[in-house]
Amino acid sequence: PQFSTICKKQQSSQLLLYNLIDIVYSFCWTMRLYHGLDNILVRSTTKVQNETNGVLVVEAGLCLVQNSTVLQKDARYSSLEQVLSTCTLTSTKVFPDGCNTSWSSLVEDCAHILASHRLVGRALLEACDLLKAATQHLKLENSLDQDDNKEIVVRLRQVRKKVEFFLSWYQYAKEEFGESIKNDLLEWIKEWTSNEFTPKSGTDDCWKELELPDQTHLQQPSRQRSTTPIIVEVATKYQQIP
Repeated sequence: PQFSTICKKQQSSQLLLYNLIDIVYSFCWTMRLYHGLDNILVRSTTKVQNETNGVLVVEAGLCLVQNSTVLQKDARYSSLEQVLSTCTLTSTKVFPDGCNTSWSSLVEDCAHILASHRLVGRALLEACDLLKAATQHLKLENSLDQDDNKEIVVRLRQVRKKVEFFLSWYQYAKEEFGESIKNDLLEWIKEWTSNEFTPKSGTDDCWKELELPDQTHLQQPSRQRSTTPIIVEVATKYQQIP
């Protein structure tokens, strides 16, 4: 839909761009962790399903939500430094066991995607497809408690609508994407790597010092599968290609 039809209130393109970066960072993280959307969907729809294949698409969908403070907690960012600091600290400090690549590689992924208007659209479309597939699988799953199942389905649908909002906005804000934002992200990597910006205090102090969204309610992903699915859980046992 046209962006003007779904958002009557004037929005700052610059601020929306910062929030989009958080989503793209989580998308890159999820795609690297599960080796791409095709791998997720193929392994989740194979006729010879085992314990892991059947829920892979759900875990990947929850991973996408969990790793994005914009999708999980409706965080709002006001600067590039703020959003990138949160993203990198989340993957290195909050959920280090749930990330199979370096923060610099993820920021580089974001930079290359944001340099291309077409790639931004593809990333958002694939995020929508993943969330839709996870929702459909949960609706067909009979082994989960119906109340828990329904709660996650509703939540995933809400998140998908938010991604669709950014998908509509990205078509309207073509001037926000290109070499300029790519170079900004790559320059930020250099600053972080040179320790000019790296916080020297503990993780909790980092959130406070940088005025980042509160992270206290995020939970560390477990390598053991929980019997009760929750929106912030994601298994990390699929990091290696089988």
